[in-house]
Amino acid sequence: MYALFRREPAVAAAVVIGVVAVAAISAAFVFQYVVGLAPCSLCYTQRIPHYLAMPIALAAVVAGRRGAERWARGGALLLSLVMAGGAVIASYHAGVEWHWWSGPASCTGDLASPWSSTADLIAQLNAAPIVPCDEPAWVFLGLSMAGWNALLSAGLAIIGLVGTFLQPRGREHSVAERAS
Repeated sequence: MYALFRREPAVAAAVVIGVVAVAAISAAFVFQYVVGLAPCSLCYTQRIPHYLAMPIALAAVVAGRRGAERWARGGALLLSLVMAGGAVIASYHAGVEWHWWSGPASCTGDLASPWSSTADLIAQLNAAPIVPCDEPAWVFLGLSMAGWNALLSAGLAIIGLVGTFLQPRGREHSVAERAS
């Protein structure tokens, strides 16, 4: 991977971001479907940048491998922006969990009213169970999944920037190798 980063930094950054995005979504599915931790509405929102990163990373890798370095760099920059957005979303969610600010109404269990009877209220509660955004479902080393996602996304944003602006080295040698 180090050699790829030296020769084609944008492609290497896209590979790293794409692989980590797939791993992050896979981990989210494991926590949801295997472990049984129901995600809140902000958890679902945090997944969007990872979903976006996968096809962008693939396009950047394909572009870079076909010699379109400018497109690969553009893809790495776009990946950096997407992951920076992911870091903002995850940081917002972590702040909600730490009660630094309040979350959206979709996380608080606000119910549509008025209801005509207790039976209507119970039916509404059963139809749409609310997973609170301000209670972390899982914490490791003092950080919730949102906190870890904020760090991960910020790190990936930095990797995307490095891939965008790092100048390739050994390009002449790698082009000669491909020609043979």
